[in-house]
Amino acid sequence: MGTTVKTINETYKIRGEEVKISAKAKFDLETNEQIFDEGLDDQALTSAFDSYREWHHMITPERIRALRQFFGLSQGDFAALLKWDPTTIAIYETGSLPDAEKNQLLLSLESNPSMAVSLYEDSKINLTAQGREAFEHHTQ
Repeated sequence: MGTTVKTINETYKIRGEEVKISAKAKFDLETNEQIFDEGLDDQALTSAFDSYREWHHMITPERIRALRQFFGLSQGDFAALLKWDPTTIAIYETGSLPDAEKNQLLLSLESNPSMAVSLYEDSKINLTAQGREAFEHHTQ
């Protein structure tokens, strides 16, 4: 059985909205039927989420990671700084979409990192000793 990869148009439903993208898909050469390919499917889904993020001015996983690293914090300490559940940062950094309120906070922090100092004053007791030291070092 031979296969080929073609570009097709696909529609994904994300948060109730249709997101149309062009994506690569694997096809059987004999039957011309599409064959599931996990890697290509993952790429298509990532592309759909990226399009959704762009249309809605949402922060990307890479930018969240860079923001966290700017303060020298682990995922757990960054979540503590923001008073969020520890898994929240992990799932956002792996591609989940933040809700509007959390997205806005992350965008605000990204454009004005100094606002983290007031967040820190309210939440530093919840950070690890290493997290407090790193935050203080990175915000001096």
